[in-house]
Amino acid sequence: MGLSASRPQSCGLKTTLTEQWELANFKPEYRFVIRKYDIGKGYSVSVVGRNGEAETIYGFETEHDAMQWIREKSQAWLIENRK
Repeated sequence: MGLSASRPQSCGLKTTLTEQWELANFKPEYRFVIRKYDIGKGYSVSVVGRNGEAETIYGFETEHDAMQWIREKSQAWLIENRK
């Protein structure tokens, strides 16, 4: 039994030109913007839709708290508040 040389198999990582264009032009449905309050202490998270409308969630003590909310709770918030 001999070893045969063969071309390495692709791992299914090929992308078509259409897929590459879609990735390059992807615009998420929502953006999350963290803002520091101008007056007082704390941060807010604005959820901005493609149409530019924004809803703001207030009451985060630190920027880290706001980021954590985006990571852990924003998806549930979007499901509940989607128009």
